[in-house]
Parts: sequence; C-alpha cells; structure tokens
Amino acid sequence: RLYQLFTSMWLHGGFIHLALNMVTLWFIGRQFQKMWGTKKFLILYLLSGIGGSLLSLSFTFIYDYPMAVGASAAISGLLGAMAILSPDSKVLLFFFIPIQVKKLVIWFQAYCRTLIRIQS
Repeated sequence: RLYQLFTSMWLHGGFIHLALNMVTLWFIGRQFQKMWGTKKFLILYLLSGIGGSLLSLSFTFIYDYPMAVGASAAISGLLGAMAILSPDSKVLLFFFIPIQVKKLVIWFQAYCRTLIRIQS
C-alpha cells in the first residue's frame, strides 16, 4: 500500500534499533536543523525516508526479503546529504568521539554491507 512508504519510517526492529536511530538523529538532525531550518530539515528527512522505502522495496523484489525497517533510511539520507554539503564537519560518535562526517559515512557503509552479507 502506498501509505506504507511513509509509515515505515516510524517502525523499528527493536529497542537497540530505535535507540541508535534516535541518537544519530539527535546529533545529525540538530546540525541540519541549525544549517537549513526546521522546514527544510523536515522535507529532507521525509524525502530521504520515502526514497529509502522505495529502494528497500526494490531490494525486496530482488532478494525476496525486506532490506530495511524504521527511520534508518531517512537518517542515512541526512548523513549522506551532510557528507556532500559539509564533509569535514564533525559529529560525536557514541556521545564523545568526534569524527568527520565523511569518515562516518565510510564506516557506516562498511557496517551496512557487513550486515547485508550476514543476512544473505
């Protein structure tokens, strides 16, 4: 159903998944909201989430199981946009480790690829 492209952004695969998404959204989202304002931030978040839902849906047809659940796609979109617009800016990883956004994206992609290999 079409509305599920939107509503899937509010689902999570458990408490740890929810906690990681919310912490990431806190650190990345605050910076975007300061740079772009609330309205543009919200539009980017929603478009990233819907785009991620569409991408996940396409992988469902290819691999015969869903590839994502939750706000992860929207947060990944924010992270990717920040890496493009401000790659040398720093965010706090695990609350106290400063890391450049471009390095965080590389680490995140390697982590996601590992998860996909484990699941397939």
